[in-house]
This record gives sequence, structure tokens and C-alpha cells, in this order.
Amino acid sequence: MEKSNQIELLLESGRYNTYSTNKFKNRIPYQKRNENEVVSEIPGTIIQIFVTEGENLLKGAPLLILEAMKMENIIRMPHDGKIKRILVEKKQKIGKHTVLMLLD
Repeated sequence: MEKSNQIELLLESGRYNTYSTNKFKNRIPYQKRNENEVVSEIPGTIIQIFVTEGENLLKGAPLLILEAMKMENIIRMPHDGKIKRILVEKKQKIGKHTVLMLLD
């Protein structure tokens, strides 16, 4: 392995040497989420939408049901706010990290 792939870890219990993989080097860096977007974490199908554009909601209010792997997942309001725009429709198939709604 190349020297540039070597990583040294310093822990309370000692010093360890390991190597990074190409998967680690090519990973997508963490980016803070836009708090005004409701994003799907998993691919699936929109089963039901409970809200309308312009509606004011409290944190935790149900927004929609996303079916994934035969399980129904309730997507909830992440914080108090208003539904600015709904970007999906009932029966629509969506991918991972799809923006479902925009919030104000």
C-alpha cells in the first residue's frame, strides 16, 4: 500500500496505524442540511400526503406516508413552520435524498 493511504490513530489505549481505502477517500463529505427542505432518507413510493401548501404546522406533525420495502414510514415536520411548496404527488416513486417539500 502507498504511504499516503496510511492513517495514524491516537487513542487513550495507544497508537494505531491503518490504511484508508478508495471508498473512504472518495466519500461524499458531510454537508449540513437545509432546514427548509424535507428530504427522503430512503427510496420508496408516496402513499398519502396529509398537508397542503401554505399550511402552518408544529414540529412533529405528519406530512406524508412513504412506503419503502412494504413498510409505511410517516415523514413528520422537522420544526414549526409553513409548507411553502410540495414537490411530490401521491403514488410517485422517489429516490434516496429526494426533496419532498420546501418549508418557510
